[in-house]
Amino acid sequence: MKNVLSDIISYFGCKIKMVQFSTRNRAYKLVAQMTGLADMWGAIGADVGSGIYTLISAYPLGVLIGCVVFFNMLTFIVTSADLEAFFVSMIISKGNLEPTTTMRIVWGIALGLSAIILTLSGGLQALQTVSIVAALPFSLVMIAMAVAFTKSVIKGPAVKLQSALTDKAVV
Repeated sequence: MKNVLSDIISYFGCKIKMVQFSTRNRAYKLVAQMTGLADMWGAIGADVGSGIYTLISAYPLGVLIGCVVFFNMLTFIVTSADLEAFFVSMIISKGNLEPTTTMRIVWGIALGLSAIILTLSGGLQALQTVSIVAALPFSLVMIAMAVAFTKSVIKGPAVKLQSALTDKAVV
C-alpha cells in the first residue's frame, strides 16, 4: 500500500510539474519579465534552478505554491532513490524480487554518499563526467547489438527463402 501511495503522489507531482513547465507558462514567464513582476533573466542567469521559484513568487499564494513544488520535487527524488536502491539490491541478490531491507538500506546509503561526494567534489560537472564514463561500456554493447541486429535483418529473409525452396524441392 505504501508503494502504491508513493507512486500516486509521484504521478500527480510530475503532472503538476509538467503543467508548470508547459508552453502556456512560458508566456507567463515572459509577461512576468516584461511587466516587472519578476526578474526572470537575472534569476535564471544567477542559478537556473531558481527560475521556477522566482516565477512562482510573482503569483498569488506564491509561498504556498513554492512549498508544493518543493514537496513534489522532494517526493520525486526520494522515490527515485528508493527505486535505485531496490534495483541494485535486486541485482546483487541474484534476481531476488524481495531483497532484504538491510541490503536496500546499505545500497541506498552507498548511492546517496556517492552522489554527495561527487556533488561536493566538482558539482554538476563531476556528475556529468561520471555519467558519461559509466555509460561508455554500455554504449559499446549497444553498438554491438545494433550490428548484430543489422546482420540478422540482412541474413534473415535469405535464410527463410532458401529453407522454403529446399522444403518444396524435397516434397
